[in-house]
Amino acid sequence: GNPRSTYNKSKLANILFTFALARRLAGTGVITHALHPGVVRTGFAKNLPSNMYTVYCLTLPFTYPMLKSPWEGAQTTLHVALSDEAGRVGGGYWSDCAVAPVESDQARNLEVQEAFWEASRKIVGI
Repeated sequence: GNPRSTYNKSKLANILFTFALARRLAGTGVITHALHPGVVRTGFAKNLPSNMYTVYCLTLPFTYPMLKSPWEGAQTTLHVALSDEAGRVGGGYWSDCAVAPVESDQARNLEVQEAFWEASRKIVGI
């Protein structure tokens, strides 16, 4: 499949699972969140197909200033893990150390979340 489409689907799956899990954990004291660390300079592009890597290399001089360092990219994860704010209510989607809106209609759709949860259960055999 298309690498970008596969990446987008993996991000959608993360959000769907997190929102479904948060409902199941409500009232237990266990909190779960999804987050976007930002576009981080991690070296992931080395694994792109050659045509996409070429585009990446050609655009890098223009995009590099917008990429986060690994330290910067870790800040949202650390904030969600350590802040009192993130520990109060589960099921959030975080970006840049703040709760962010979920733009995807699919990700916000309760029926899609539950269908994904059930499909995941079947895949892992529980």
